[in-house]
Amino acid sequence: MIMLAGSEQKVTRPFHEGRWDSSQTGASLPTNDQCHGMALAAQLYDLGLTREERGRLAALIAAQPQMKQPATRQLVTALRR
Repeated sequence: MIMLAGSEQKVTRPFHEGRWDSSQTGASLPTNDQCHGMALAAQLYDLGLTREERGRLAALIAAQPQMKQPATRQLVTALRR
């Protein structure tokens, strides 16, 4: 299982307040870590297009207590289509 949202490198540089008036325009070239992150995102996207993977995700979500919530049931139904 791949853990996301906290362990992967950011793909873009932060656009914090200190950079708002920066004279640098455009994006800098991505680092190797950023290229890896973009490749992983593309793989996960492609995997999510498969009916089998959406079915596995739906089954995992359906086993959770949150299935009592209408929005969660709607999500599981949508994933199974």
